Amino acid sequence: MLKVTRNDTMVFESNGKWLHPLLELGEKIQQEGWPAEELFLHDSVIGRAAALLIVRMGIRKCRGDLMSRRALPVLEQAGLDYTCGTLVDKIACQTEDLLAGETDPEAAYRFILNRIEARQ
Repeated sequence: MLKVTRNDTMVFESNGKWLHPLLELGEKIQQEGWPAEELFLHDSVIGRAAALLIVRMGIRKCRGDLMSRRALPVLEQAGLDYTCGTLVDKIACQTEDLLAGETDPEAAYRFILNRIEARQ
């Protein structure tokens, strides 16, 4: 479950699977012209791929109920204010493994889009 608030008002919510809610959020931010730095993102799971997408969007504050240790360097390098409920070494996601060494949010975004295209 992904929830996004702006000034304590819910502006986006999604129960979608995989990274699709984050991709939808990125589109919504552009469509609505929301200043990403004013958004607070709360997701049930944040792995490395999700962290790279969050950084790419320009979000500055987030919380993950379950967060991968692989996400931490991405969030910290970008200077995000983050909290997590449970910290795990890694999440069970092939994309997490494939992006384990990726540090460029834009490259990760292109990689994720290519994976979506390959599945269709």
